[in-house]
Amino acid sequence: MLINSIAGKIVSKAGVSLGPGIMFEHLQFAIVNGIKWVDTPGLADVKLCKKVAKGITKALQQPGHYCQIFVVTEQLGHTNPLDMATIVTVLNVINQGDIPFGVIFNKILPKVMKRVMCNLAKKLKLLTFINSGFYQRKHFYLVQMLQEPYDQDNFLCLQDTFVAPIKTFIDEVPTIKIRPEMVQEVDSNNLDKVAQLIEWMVANMMEQQQAQLEAMQQQHKQALVEMCKQSEQNRTLVEQHHIEAQEQFETAKCEWHAAAAEEWFHQAQLALAEQSGAKEAEVLKMQLVLEQACKEAHVVAEEANAAKIRLMKSQPQDDDWNYSLSSVILYEVEGIIGSLISGIFEW
Repeated sequence: MLINSIAGKIVSKAGVSLGPGIMFEHLQFAIVNGIKWVDTPGLADVKLCKKVAKGITKALQQPGHYCQIFVVTEQLGHTNPLDMATIVTVLNVINQGDIPFGVIFNKILPKVMKRVMCNLAKKLKLLTFINSGFYQRKHFYLVQMLQEPYDQDNFLCLQDTFVAPIKTFIDEVPTIKIRPEMVQEVDSNNLDKVAQLIEWMVANMMEQQQAQLEAMQQQHKQALVEMCKQSEQNRTLVEQHHIEAQEQFETAKCEWHAAAAEEWFHQAQLALAEQSGAKEAEVLKMQLVLEQACKEAHVVAEEANAAKIRLMKSQPQDDDWNYSLSSVILYEVEGIIGSLISGIFEW
């Protein structure tokens, strides 16, 4: 039994099939590390219901701090409403509002365990079963069926990988201090009615949860469609921005080349203007030189002409000599001006 493995010793000597011959007359318990482990059977057996109810009442009337753990055996993925009815019936005998407890689902087949862990609907069904009564609790644990023969009497599994997680779960369940005056007699007469009520509540809650689940799935589907639409719009927008950025880049590149060409042309104009200004200054300078030379040549010619005239007056004159004198004077002046003009053209 599960309590034997958790306590690490035989607490309950019953096997799988509890008949009248082995039903305890006194509570079966064991003290391990200062903790008193008490095993009480369930109320599902109609023939033993009265006797079991008395045993549970007797167990709860022992003063102390209790950590109440209910063990539920799942069969082929289904839970028995009588198990939840048992939990409600037992908790009803304690005169206190909020009563902490834990639920262990025992002997779960590996394929069922996988479905429960991976299937949201299975999880909802399990949580609905736990919280379908008047007492709701979030503490529950799933125990997968071992390969060892569970049907042997006084079965004891001490594997740490099996026992340690269960002990950790039990340590996390809050305890409650119970005094004898807080406990009433367990009433097992209405167990079937409580079970029927719980079964109806489970069906109703499952229907509501299924509707909520379908609504959530529809919302998720709609959100996915909207997300895909938004993603497509974003992709189109990104492509448009890319095209616009490319066009802006090409325009900027053309503008840059145009600006560079304009700057080069401007620099060339400045250089040409600078060179032209230098040439004009040189031409102007030569013109001034030429004018000065012409003036000097005329002065020289006038002086030479005056000298020749004085010479003519002092000597006999004839017509040929006068002509030759004028020709010499003109030749000298033309020679001076011609040399100046040649210099200008060579420059």
